[in-house]
Amino acid sequence: MTNIHIITASAGSGKTYRLSALLQEKIASKKARPEAVIGTTFTKKAAAELQERVRQRLIKEGLTGEANRLAAARLGTVNAICSGLVMDFVFEKGLFPETMVLDEAAAKRELKRAMSSVMTGGISSRFTDLKSRLETFEWVDAVESVIKLARYNALDTKALEASKKISTESILELLGKPLGKGKYSAYF
Repeated sequence: MTNIHIITASAGSGKTYRLSALLQEKIASKKARPEAVIGTTFTKKAAAELQERVRQRLIKEGLTGEANRLAAARLGTVNAICSGLVMDFVFEKGLFPETMVLDEAAAKRELKRAMSSVMTGGISSRFTDLKSRLETFEWVDAVESVIKLARYNALDTKALEASKKISTESILELLGKPLGKGKYSAYF
């Protein structure tokens, strides 16, 4: 029996009902400890609803102790759960005690700030030139995408360099012969 259950479905299809039944069953049968449950939802409202439904089911079965212990479960959005885990283990990870998960806008600002600290004038002018040629090109979004893909695919520096080489060769192959010496190679 696996300890991980993934339930995906569209809105209004009964995910919360199914999850609450599954959690109640596992807790009632002692296969899961209420305080050890981790459950993610897309909204805070769904997390609160899930917890309340499970509590009500447990209380109806006379398992009030388990229902009370469910308050210590980690039920929430992915960001809320990750933030809680980071805060619980902040010292073990050597982080600043007020560490928090950034929302999307704050994360974008921090990425821009980090990029500006390593961006040279030459690179900046290349990105400006690229932006003028490709109207929809946003270099911060492009860099963010590369960072995310590298992280999701567990690419270290060596693997990222190999990926860059393959990508460059593929793009140059698609472009064909250059119009003049180095006309497009300067961007890669």
